[in-house]
Amino acid sequence: MAGKTLYDKLWDQHLVSQRDDGTALIYIDRQLIHGVTAPPAVEGLTEAEYQKVVSKPVVQSCDMVPAEQANEAVEVISMAVDKHVSTGNYEAMCKIVKETMDRKYGPQWHCAIGEGFGFDVTYQQPNMIYVYYGKIGILLFKC
Repeated sequence: MAGKTLYDKLWDQHLVSQRDDGTALIYIDRQLIHGVTAPPAVEGLTEAEYQKVVSKPVVQSCDMVPAEQANEAVEVISMAVDKHVSTGNYEAMCKIVKETMDRKYGPQWHCAIGEGFGFDVTYQQPNMIYVYYGKIGILLFKC
């Protein structure tokens, strides 16, 4: 029997679940949920599968160093979203994230929170993280 192709090996490594109808859910690095592709990406999932995917923050892009700073940012974002998601108060979420990061890592942090947005910002490297928490996109950066 011939060995597997590179495509087959990659597919096997990233396959999350295979359905009876032939469709498959695959995990590709950190791009499981994205602002532009989220609706089609989760369209065929059951409610339980969807909740599993969106029940925790998914880091889309991050260049924060050290890793502890990135982990702290995700924790602060999670806390702010959990506190205000029921009211949909994005302004309060941003305020918590910004003030916490300003206190812990110095001033000039900026936070943008919304649903399905893209961004192009100039920021002080390595101080940027872009996270999706359910349908909410969170951009945090320092400049």
